[in-house]
Amino acid sequence: MSNKRTKPAIVIIFAICVFSFIIIWYNQPKTPLTVLEKGYMSKQEKILRYSGLIEQIDINPKESLLFYFNGNGNVNCAVAEKRLTGYKIVDVNAELAPYREDLRVGLYGSTYNKGSKWVYFGIIYDDSVEKIVWNDTEGIRLNSSDMDLVYAVGDGEFKGNEYYLYDVNGNQLEHHR
Repeated sequence: MSNKRTKPAIVIIFAICVFSFIIIWYNQPKTPLTVLEKGYMSKQEKILRYSGLIEQIDINPKESLLFYFNGNGNVNCAVAEKRLTGYKIVDVNAELAPYREDLRVGLYGSTYNKGSKWVYFGIIYDDSVEKIVWNDTEGIRLNSSDMDLVYAVGDGEFKGNEYYLYDVNGNQLEHHR
């Protein structure tokens, strides 16, 4: 007799679990930009608050960099990671001013994925800077919103203070003008 009651109960529990998973999946952000807008547009801290997208870079099929203006009008870089149910922001780098006269570049870096991955981003303020190298990795440049941005991503040890600036002739430059 108890076996007849157990089967319908198992079917009902299974149906509830499947239905719950579908609802959770449906409500999760399906794009990197959506997760940034949903999670950071209403942030109280101006340093993190999303106010406008500068550029999205898909670094691999599961990870994207989102360069955006924050509530202070400065530039942040967020890392969005694709999960089973949707995207999640796994790191947000601190802000950099879009323009500076005293520096050749503004740079910021951090780790994510329990320290096994790193990302650097920066803004090149001085036209004499041709390339930036972090952790033996040359930064990738892009021009967006009238800014010269640069980024690098990698795995392994994070060497936050080890970066080098080079001019068009390959000469190493000082960090300040």
